[in-house]
Amino acid sequence: DIPPVTKDVPSLAQSPELVKTPKHSGLISPPPIISPPRVNAANPSAVSAARVNATRLSAVSAARINAVTPSAVTAV
Repeated sequence: DIPPVTKDVPSLAQSPELVKTPKHSGLISPPPIISPPRVNAANPSAVSAARVNATRLSAVSAARINAVTPSAVTAV
């Protein structure tokens, strides 16, 4: 039983590399923001709320970008 366990270990060693890519993709927040409104589209009231939330999220993401780039702050 021990040898198969060692076979699983290298697969676990490969998983951290895959974990790194989701972190980078996680930095790209806009794509996930696009999907929630589609799900909320079933409810008209939810759609309006989703639009407001989407605008807020976009404003927050823009604020984050400005905070990260000092040049943008100086440009303002």
